[in-house]
Amino acid sequence: MHVCHHDGCTRAYKDKRDLQDHLRSKKHDPDKLLALKCDQCTDTFRSRVSLRQHKRRVHDKAKPKFKCDHPGCDYTADQSNNLTRHKRAVHQGIKNKFKVVECPLCASTLNETDLARHIRHNCPFGKMVRIKCRFCEQDYATRKARDDHENAIHHGFRRFVCEMCGKDYAYPECRIRCKERHKIVTTI
Repeated sequence: MHVCHHDGCTRAYKDKRDLQDHLRSKKHDPDKLLALKCDQCTDTFRSRVSLRQHKRRVHDKAKPKFKCDHPGCDYTADQSNNLTRHKRAVHQGIKNKFKVVECPLCASTLNETDLARHIRHNCPFGKMVRIKCRFCEQDYATRKARDDHENAIHHGFRRFVCEMCGKDYAYPECRIRCKERHKIVTTI
């Protein structure tokens, strides 16, 4: 058994290399004193995996394994995810990892992460999916906004209290403005 010698640490490992990895962790070695050094350059790494990846990418002169199949493009990559990122960015015009989808209401094309926000705020047919107040005709883009409205206006909840004057407000923004007014008055 290989036991960690640091005070308060009870870790023990069967393999000496696992103990060395543990000792290189930020908890025990913030100055990288036991960091793994590359034997071909001055770079240091905290794990064997990172060192192995570095050597493969930087020092191994092996040909990249993945080639772009787009006509006229000679891009090559050593990892498939880099090739996928290249194809999306260069050949499909997508600058991030998310795929392009079509809005079900207006048929606009956009990244899938932007779809919900698009429907709530920009889609011409988005009013159909807005969330209506259960007591009046007001509508909101999110349930939270609707609930805040209902609690403040229809239920009379005023849970935001100004610490300076004790006045209560339905919305946090009102309490903040009240505190700012008190600061202005006290500085004059």
